[in-house]
Amino acid sequence: MPFLTQEFDGESYYRYEHTTKTFGFVGLNEMLKYHLGEELHESKDAVKFGEKVIGYIRDYADKLKEETGMRWTVTQTPAESSLPYDEKILIFENGNYKLVKIGEFVEKYLNKYKDRAITYGDSNIEAYIKDENIYAPSFDKDGKIVLKPITHAIRHKGKEIYEIVLESGKKVRVTGDHSVFAINSNLDVVEVKASDLKVGDFIITPKIIPAIGKDEVYLNEIVYEKDKWRVRKS
Repeated sequence: MPFLTQEFDGESYYRYEHTTKTFGFVGLNEMLKYHLGEELHESKDAVKFGEKVIGYIRDYADKLKEETGMRWTVTQTPAESSLPYDEKILIFENGNYKLVKIGEFVEKYLNKYKDRAITYGDSNIEAYIKDENIYAPSFDKDGKIVLKPITHAIRHKGKEIYEIVLESGKKVRVTGDHSVFAINSNLDVVEVKASDLKVGDFIITPKIIPAIGKDEVYLNEIVYEKDKWRVRKS
């Protein structure tokens, strides 16, 4: 802020009236799923309704442009909660758990489905991959670990990277906007951005994860052997 408020040739460097104001929107696909029961790629009606919603926002931005004489734009806000390219994620595919680098996973399916990929903003791209039948362990609304299908592969420019280190020595690197589950002072489980975590905070990590067609799996049973990850047999 001190840099922006300095004077240049007798005028403030930052002049509000010369800036561009932006309406950013997120969750369009989720909104369509909620109202229509269909996502963008599933029907023309979903696409038309999505275009109608964005058109409404665009019209409002144009109205403000006329009323204020300032510049107003509409843009899709990219998701910023993510992991760096070489961070590994746990997926369930073809009846087995695997640890894969998220960057390689995303690039694989962006290339495979480049014909359906959507590009937006500054080098942001995503593709629908739900029909690959790949799953990831997730928390449900009751706080239980369940397997949920991975629906999209998304690549975008990240922000600052935070490394979360547990007392056990386990660690993970995520962007500052990436949420983790923590326990607050009332012993409630809440979502907390990585950038808001403090030393001494308690976060939730699973011990047992589900498996399709198998019994539950303990995380410490997933071991590395000859360039592959497998579930250790008891």
